Amino acid sequence: MLRLLLLCGALGCGADWAAPLTFIMLQRTRVSNGRSAFSGNASLNGQLSHLLEGLNVTQVLPLEPPDAWARWQQDVTTYLNHFGQLVEVFSKERPINYTQDLCCHLGCRLFPNGTSHSFYEVTLNGTAFFTLHVPNATWERRWPGKHEVAAYAERQLMEVP
Repeated sequence: MLRLLLLCGALGCGADWAAPLTFIMLQRTRVSNGRSAFSGNASLNGQLSHLLEGLNVTQVLPLEPPDAWARWQQDVTTYLNHFGQLVEVFSKERPINYTQDLCCHLGCRLFPNGTSHSFYEVTLNGTAFFTLHVPNATWERRWPGKHEVAAYAERQLMEVP
């Protein structure tokens, strides 16, 4: 994400450099019977830049040259496949008999002075579930009260390199 912002800043995408450049992504995952269905989008300074439907991600704004974008597409597909496998593991370990809506909201802001701020938040059925503390790459469980699935998910997330 930060790389896209730096590229955009170098190309002069932020005409008003007094304001931060902002890249935000939203990934929604509907989980039913251990299977995942993906959708989402991304924006650069409020302008739609990417679309996600299933395992297909499309670059709406030409932010990357075709060869670099092809590598990004493969990385996104790999990530979504791993994410889907993780959901399958969760579902087998802790079966839930109703559809879940998992939403990942993440982004990065690049400020004119060169500093940046990143965030990664996860909600489950509209309730805060996890937050990633980017500087030290640790997950914080946000789910209210005790919940077996949240505890299991936290253990699994902390094992991911």
